[in-house]
Amino acid sequence: MIDNEVSFTSLCYITVDYEGRIWLNRLADVEDDILHTPFKSERTDNYFENRDRLYRNDGPTALGTVGIWEWTAIPNRDNPTIDYVQSHYVKDYSPVRVVVLMAKSLDEVVEQLQNGTARTQAYFCDTLFCYEPKWGQFAGVLCRANEFNISDRCAKLSETVYSLPSYTISSGDIYNWDDRNLRFLKTLQAGEPSGYVSIGNTNEVIRTLILERTTWPLFKECIGATKAEWKHCKLLLEKICGESLYDAIVQKLNCTLDQAKQAVDDFVNRADVLIKVGDIDVNVLAEIAKNHDELRELCEKAVSVEWHNSHAAEIAKAEAEVSEMEETISIAKKQHSKILAEIATKQGELDQLLAEIAQYESIGKETLVAVRQKIADAQKDMAGFIADISVFLPQSNATLPYGNPPASWQYSGTSGQYSDEDIELAESWRNEYDAIYQNLSCALGIEPDFCSMLTAFLYATHINNVPTLIAGPGGQDIAEVLSISMYANGAGQLTLGDECDLSIVERISEADDSIVSVQNMFGKGWTDALPQKFTRLKKQIIWTHPYVEDMLIEPKGLYNYMLPVLSECFIGSLPALETWPSKRTEKFQPYVSEEKQSLRISAFKRLGLSKLLLGQLTRVLSDAKCILENPAKDKDLELLFGVLPLCVLTGRLDVLKDVIEGESGISSSVKAEVARYIEEE
Repeated sequence: MIDNEVSFTSLCYITVDYEGRIWLNRLADVEDDILHTPFKSERTDNYFENRDRLYRNDGPTALGTVGIWEWTAIPNRDNPTIDYVQSHYVKDYSPVRVVVLMAKSLDEVVEQLQNGTARTQAYFCDTLFCYEPKWGQFAGVLCRANEFNISDRCAKLSETVYSLPSYTISSGDIYNWDDRNLRFLKTLQAGEPSGYVSIGNTNEVIRTLILERTTWPLFKECIGATKAEWKHCKLLLEKICGESLYDAIVQKLNCTLDQAKQAVDDFVNRADVLIKVGDIDVNVLAEIAKNHDELRELCEKAVSVEWHNSHAAEIAKAEAEVSEMEETISIAKKQHSKILAEIATKQGELDQLLAEIAQYESIGKETLVAVRQKIADAQKDMAGFIADISVFLPQSNATLPYGNPPASWQYSGTSGQYSDEDIELAESWRNEYDAIYQNLSCALGIEPDFCSMLTAFLYATHINNVPTLIAGPGGQDIAEVLSISMYANGAGQLTLGDECDLSIVERISEADDSIVSVQNMFGKGWTDALPQKFTRLKKQIIWTHPYVEDMLIEPKGLYNYMLPVLSECFIGSLPALETWPSKRTEKFQPYVSEEKQSLRISAFKRLGLSKLLLGQLTRVLSDAKCILENPAKDKDLELLFGVLPLCVLTGRLDVLKDVIEGESGISSSVKAEVARYIEEE
């Protein structure tokens, strides 16, 4: 069984089936707050990523409600071919539905919403009601879900709405255009509005606010009258606010509305003269005081003294408040100066620390470059040393007599370990995959996520007959499990000695074993010729070495002949070799490779891989992705079996660090495993 867990965040709306069960209908998937067409694979069923309906675990229940749910589908415990779905409502998201009305202006859109004649289906979420002023352009107002109701397929604004934000969008901003009832803004963030539209009569709004603020407690506190008088006063306010002053002037003077407004403006400008004018004597006295300087000074002085006397308490209180405020300002200025001095000190310390950090980073980079140069120089010196002394050493070549001296090599085959009753027959490549997965998981304690990816990669190398180098613990055990799962017998075991003897190639070619495990590969002279010789064999060769660190001094060209794997990323225990044998039936259906997929991680270009290595790696990883059938794991495969081993074994941890920090689409578990090698740096 394949680990087929999938997780998505989707835009859904609520429906109810004939049995009264609530379902979530999947409209779109959300990625980076943008709506996209739901991801579907080539599966023939409607489970896992191909689901159109989801089980609802929480969130709204009303029919037609639109929202965002995060959901996960995992294999059902009783029947892994179907899924078990759990969903969680995300209340922080507010999708915006787009409804295009038959209107010619924004005012007409608002009028339809006020009158309850805006035609729309009953879907409940934030909605942009708009019209199309020109082809492909839309202007409208955004109504929150609680600001309108839908009845008989018509939307009507709430009476408590006095203003709505307006937006202008294009057809390119709309998702699912073909379904006019379920169109949505592609982005979940509507952004800032282009303006606001007032709803209803402004005078009526002001009137309502005034009356709402004229409360009994306020009236009692300010006036101290009875509650009955408050009711009469409020009734008077209602009548005053309800009658337009301009309308009354028009009726009284038989003039136009503009003339009435002008008359009111003139009245306001001359109010000081017209209000409370008792008689002509008052006007005369006022004119005398205005034109007589001494009398005007006496009047002004008398009024000033009287005013100061009557407001002495208020003046004293105000002066005290001013004095207190000045003292507060003085203290605040001192504190401000102190803080500025502290900031300047801390800024100087920060600048010094940043300079030291920059210096240490520079030293670190220079040290890293120097270490890598030392390693490169050591490799060159070693190669030169070997070349210099090669004339004094015994030479190994194809003309050596074939034999099997005890110190050269030792080979043992392991056919016939199991009886026919114990062997499970595989009718197709999928059965073989399941057998390998089960044996790797049980025998070596590999976690399910990592086990499925390792199985897919090993199976892809086998069907492509690509040699593999397993660096780290358990390499021989992995080869054993692979052979037992496909051929019902263990892998052939080849141990290389201290002297190169190419007669082993003929011996291996005559052996019945389909998979051969090679130990002690770095014995004297073997890697100079044997990897090239073995590429011609119709067997899978699995080279093994128990220590990853040893590989750092080996030539990079070695990986033209074998794809490296770091087994320490996978193996959890050593080994409980309870394996179940399996082999193919006569009518076995083999795996057929699909079209080759390109590598998605851009860092491969920085590693300077040869065409041979890049071609083999691309072909094997392409088949591994198709075998795994989980696009979400594509970059995990490329990182675990391509970037990681090649970066570690060639000392390019800088590239590895950039990948896990900057590359998206990689699972957290794989990033955590890869980070171990960065921390070790």
